[in-house]
Amino acid sequence: MADAGEAAETESLKAYLKEHRLEATLNGLLNQIVVDRPADPFAWMADQFTAHSGETVPTAEAFAQDVDGARLLQQWDALHAFSAPGGSAAEAPAPAAGAAPAAEAAPAGGETAPLAKNAAKNAAKAEEKRKKEEEKERKRREREAAQQKKLAGPEVPSLTIGNFMDHSFGTLSINSAGVTGRTWTAVGDLDASAAGTKVWLRARLANSRQQSAKLGFLVLRQRLRTVQLVVQGKDMCAFAAGLPTESVVDVQATVTVPPAPIDGCTQSAVELSVERLYAVSMAMARLPLQVEDAARSEAEVEAKGLARVSQSVRLDNRVIDLRTAASQAIFRMQSQARALRRGRLRLRLGARLWGSARGSAWGSGRGSG
Repeated sequence: MADAGEAAETESLKAYLKEHRLEATLNGLLNQIVVDRPADPFAWMADQFTAHSGETVPTAEAFAQDVDGARLLQQWDALHAFSAPGGSAAEAPAPAAGAAPAAEAAPAGGETAPLAKNAAKNAAKAEEKRKKEEEKERKRREREAAQQKKLAGPEVPSLTIGNFMDHSFGTLSINSAGVTGRTWTAVGDLDASAAGTKVWLRARLANSRQQSAKLGFLVLRQRLRTVQLVVQGKDMCAFAAGLPTESVVDVQATVTVPPAPIDGCTQSAVELSVERLYAVSMAMARLPLQVEDAARSEAEVEAKGLARVSQSVRLDNRVIDLRTAASQAIFRMQSQARALRRGRLRLRLGARLWGSARGSAWGSGRGSG
């Protein structure tokens, strides 16, 4: 019952306000105060109430069609959008359509000019900030691209037998399309007597070390023999440093004699200065085991606490394990032993055949005599 009574009271109050147009009149006065800003607003409102006594308030349709009324509506929207906490004019209630227009409307745009100026400044600042952010993002992408290019190294050409001499380095595809006329030199044949000559080598890359951007060192392995190479030049040095170990390479180099023997290489009396470098067969970037690790003895592994290559890993990657010096030496000894055994068998077989033939000859002579 209490709720029903309150609802009836509310409806009665709404009907009273609507009958006497109190809400529309007060809204109109407040809108005009915002525009005129009198020094004594209460006295101004009293004068307005006196002036409006006995006057009829225009209807909503008449007010919307009135020029001054439309101008007041525009000023109300602009001022309320500027002063609203949320900054949204859509949430602000529109001025009452039935409010009386001002006697003398303010000049169009007179009050909104500062607002428009501030909005233009804010828009200019936002545009300037956006351009700065775009420029910053562009420079960041350029730096990243330059860094990636630096890490990737120089552009490596893909070469064939027909055009590989046009470039000093690259990846060489051999498809038996022609004859190059190159004369190969074995690593084991390199010594000080070959100083000053140019040689072609085909071997596996055992180790690489980049000393600087324009200087690097390579160690090539061919069976049990190793030799050190010097690589010079920014692009070629970057290309050589990016080659995975165990890759097969073709090298044209000049034989030089170093001032001191090269430690760690079997051909310690010579050093090669690289002129051309081609990757014939690229190895995987990450091998299941390194030849250097597989070549260590158990005593060295225990003493230095280094990585131990298990037997299962060796057997699973036998083609790499057979490249160690120990495996190569074992197979060489087995080969020599087999050769000696075959030689002894030949000697024994020859002696037996010779003895048998000789005995037969003597037997034949005795029988005839």
